Amino acid sequence: MSLFRAIVVFFESIFHKDSPEVQQRLQKKKLESEILSAQPALYRNGRILPNFAEAVRILYVNTYPLNELFAGTIGGSDIPKQRRFEAQLVLTGFTPEDQEAVKSLSYANRKKAAAAAGADQDREFERQRHTLEKIINALNGDSFKNIDKELISLHQLVDLCRFNFAAIIHPFDANFTTINMSYKPVYQEVPLTRIGNAIEDLYFQIEGLQISTAVVQAVIALAQLKNNGSLSASRTETYTENVKKIAYIITRVLTPPRLQALIRIYKENAEYNPSSVEYHESARKNFATWLQQQYQADEQRIKAELKDERLSSELSKLFNGSPLATIAGYDASTNEKLRANTAFAFTWITPLQILKTFLQQYLTQPIQALLNNIIIEGFFNNQTYKSEFSSSVYASGESRGRIKAFENLFSRGKMFDTAILESYIIDSHKDSDFYSKLETMVSAINANAQKIIQEEIQHLQTVYIQINELLADAKKANSEIISNLKILMMSSRNRDGIDLLERQLPNWAIFFEIMKNYTIINVKAN
Repeated sequence: MSLFRAIVVFFESIFHKDSPEVQQRLQKKKLESEILSAQPALYRNGRILPNFAEAVRILYVNTYPLNELFAGTIGGSDIPKQRRFEAQLVLTGFTPEDQEAVKSLSYANRKKAAAAAGADQDREFERQRHTLEKIINALNGDSFKNIDKELISLHQLVDLCRFNFAAIIHPFDANFTTINMSYKPVYQEVPLTRIGNAIEDLYFQIEGLQISTAVVQAVIALAQLKNNGSLSASRTETYTENVKKIAYIITRVLTPPRLQALIRIYKENAEYNPSSVEYHESARKNFATWLQQQYQADEQRIKAELKDERLSSELSKLFNGSPLATIAGYDASTNEKLRANTAFAFTWITPLQILKTFLQQYLTQPIQALLNNIIIEGFFNNQTYKSEFSSSVYASGESRGRIKAFENLFSRGKMFDTAILESYIIDSHKDSDFYSKLETMVSAINANAQKIIQEEIQHLQTVYIQINELLADAKKANSEIISNLKILMMSSRNRDGIDLLERQLPNWAIFFEIMKNYTIINVKAN
């Protein structure tokens, strides 16, 4: 500033001190005075000095290896993977006793305990639920609230490690490259106006960041987890030094107050308050939600598997050792992908398979033809009964078609398109919105499967009861339901079908007893 200009500014500060323009200049001068006192020097005469660039380079050099670590743990694009590593960090807050309790709630341990409980299975599941509640209650303690704070700081550090530091360094040295870490930059001063926005971006990310000893320990713990529980002393020291150097830069050199001062000078507004990043997620709440979801999914799976195992001998007898029919789309392969990647599952696979297999083996074309012949040729004494019998026979005869229609829904372009379902599984790792879409889709699929089982079993149950009534009626001297029933049953066209039906009918009863394990059967079989 020239001597003349200095004199002008002096008199303006005395005689026009209340004017906005003068106030603005005074505030700017005060800000510049504050930033000029910083050591090392960062700013002079509207220009950002090389020390600033070097400090940013140090941040880059030390965040780079941490960014690689975070990308494979809690900072990657795979959301379930993030949650698993975060959960491991939360687990460190539990007592050894509670950590063992958490381990006891794994799928394998829970199934083993439930199987061993035998008839006391319900009591065992209740005990497991009490264990879950104890763990959830522990998460509300002060120690876990502190863990929440430390993990918020860790997540802020993760985001800082993703920062585009090169965007700030390049104006100081156009030859700077992130490829060659050994490159020695040659810096030039840069006008504040050129990088003011980039400085504000940096402020946004580091304001409020607290790097404590606990954060350092969390970084080391992540490295150990990523390396299957082990980490060399040299790698431990390297990661520790990386974090310490980052902490030094943001607390001693590029401090938030200094960055704020530069931003205010750039904005020419001493009252300007740049925004900063905010974090609202709770690691312990995420852990609690994940634990509860996994607990529910595992319980459904365990109960279904134990039930299937218990009924396997009965199913083998019912179907003469033949494997269960598969349901296209609603199958074990897709279900395994769901269980491996989410807390969701297809919950009605086995009963739907049993239903389809039963229809294939027992409601065969000869049996269906026999029932149709009775409807067409029978002289029903009660037309209401004929109507009901005709309706139930027709409905049961259409059961296979309705199952086929359900299977078709998994075809390309249909409601439950398997390709879309599997894409949701993949995309849910990167976007929670797709996780919600997947949950909605799986819920709708299961609801459809359950409805089919319930309704088709009801149709079959009604037919079974009516068949028993007709067989009993045929043994009477005079048939009360169908006057010509004996003639129909003794005819050469129907005789083989009647014999087959009478031989198989006890297996229908077995079928309904098996299905009672999966669905409500409202009508009692004879």
